[in-house]
Amino acid sequence: MTAYLIFISIISIIIGYLLGSILPAYIIGRLKGVDIRKVGSKNAGTSNVYHELGLKYAVLTGFYDFFKGLLAIWISSLLQANFIITQLAGYAAVVGHVFPFYINFRGGQGLASSMALLIYYMITYIFLGTDILVFLLYLLLIVILYKLSCKVTNLIAILIYPLISYFVWVYYPTSQFNIFTSIILAYIIIMALYNIIKFKKIEFSEDPKQVWWKLLLNSSLMIFVILFVFLQLMFSLILIGLIAIILGSIDFFKFFNQNQDENIVKRLKSAIKITQEKKFLYISIILFSMFLTMLIFGFFSKIVVIITLTYFLIGDIFGRFFRLAYGKRTLLTITLEEFMGYMISGLILTFIFFSITHINPLILLLGGLSIVHLQLIPFKINKNLLIPLFSCFLMLLLIFIGL
Repeated sequence: MTAYLIFISIISIIIGYLLGSILPAYIIGRLKGVDIRKVGSKNAGTSNVYHELGLKYAVLTGFYDFFKGLLAIWISSLLQANFIITQLAGYAAVVGHVFPFYINFRGGQGLASSMALLIYYMITYIFLGTDILVFLLYLLLIVILYKLSCKVTNLIAILIYPLISYFVWVYYPTSQFNIFTSIILAYIIIMALYNIIKFKKIEFSEDPKQVWWKLLLNSSLMIFVILFVFLQLMFSLILIGLIAIILGSIDFFKFFNQNQDENIVKRLKSAIKITQEKKFLYISIILFSMFLTMLIFGFFSKIVVIITLTYFLIGDIFGRFFRLAYGKRTLLTITLEEFMGYMISGLILTFIFFSITHINPLILLLGGLSIVHLQLIPFKINKNLLIPLFSCFLMLLLIFIGL
């Protein structure tokens, strides 16, 4: 790199930072006698300006904050900086917004500028191929389902933005924009998570510590699915079978000891019907269900078993989270919010599985969504025993008939 190019690179990044450090929210607030960082949400951004100073000031703030990163990229390209430096100039504008030098490096969050950069990257992918348009419409469906069940906007970024990053690397593997797209997505996700925690936008119906423990327990069961990917069927069956027997035996005897007044027949019926809330150890039931699914269908198609169990476990995590966080409206045997959680996880996993296996997406979608619809049926025995078996059978049947 020549001295001139080094000079242009440094100038481009400095200009980007200076453009970003201009905060209309702070400047307008000061002119109106208000430090926008000390009122409302204490964020020097468009939303806080709207609530504290009014619409016209919010429009002005939003317009400049949105375009400052793109302006930095444009000026850098006019200076004939290389591709990497032009993108870094856009990033510098975001950094300048967050850490403006003249107010003790305490600015806004830079989300408007980040979203502008993300939209710019999405447009560049459209010129590389129209696959991303179909994908964005698919994401729109997920967003609509999400909005039907939840009002916490920041959570949707955590759910779908990783999927965008995955998509661009899979479908545009040679694009020079990929790394920059992933970085800006990661930043938006981090800020969304930060806002959820800081402003306590999610209130669980149970003790938060218990909620996270249950979600962690559900997530840990995915370890057995991952092991099944790499291990032979028989070894996986032995491993899961032994663990299920050990845990099930412990809980089975514990359950019987707590119900000594009932006769053997009544205790057996009660044990078979018992729900996870009554704790006929939930994990042992799930492991036994996984064992049966692998045993019955593993010899026909290992990949379909893996897909089914992933749909089931991840769907249960999403469904449980949405129920505990937002579940208020009853829908047959579950809440509407829990139903939406299963639906959203099914749509997300369908895309991932299609990109990996190229199985007919309709088969994958029907298999994934069958899990949530089976949740609505009031089975006489624990539904966790039956749902993976039904879903796996359905997908194999659809594959067999050539759908």
